[in-house]
Amino acid sequence: MAEKIGTDSGLVAAHPVASSAVVRWGAWAGIVYVLAWLIGLFLAPSAPDAFGPAGTINAYFSAHRSAALVQAVFIHGLAGVALLGLTAALWTFLAAGETAVPRRVMLAAGVVAAAVSFLQVAFMIARSDNSAASRKRETDMAATAQPPATKPPAKESPWTR
Repeated sequence: MAEKIGTDSGLVAAHPVASSAVVRWGAWAGIVYVLAWLIGLFLAPSAPDAFGPAGTINAYFSAHRSAALVQAVFIHGLAGVALLGLTAALWTFLAAGETAVPRRVMLAAGVVAAAVSFLQVAFMIARSDNSAASRKRETDMAATAQPPATKPPAKESPWTR
């Protein structure tokens, strides 16, 4: 779209203007991003210290596997989709002006941020699968473990009396 600037006699200059639909699209993408984070933060129970013992962290993810996955989908997956939507809206909005370099930088930053967000979901899925496999191995080992062998009581020997 072009915005007409000038007197009643004619057009002096025309500047492209972003449509209100693009502005609304960007606003909704930002709202979805914030809501995805807020909802995701409240979905899973508090996690153990990131630098805690590996066994404690593994036990947490084994016990809360589904909650951690849902949390990751909200915080990283849905938020990543919202980042792409916001990036597209900003790309379109900046196209209305003469901003070629900032537009390319913003596009690259938005796509990289969304890609990192999607990688975090993938890492969480891999971590969750590893935790489930580890728990299954421990359960299988416990089920097949033999009780410790007990020695029969020693017979008294005539020399030990």
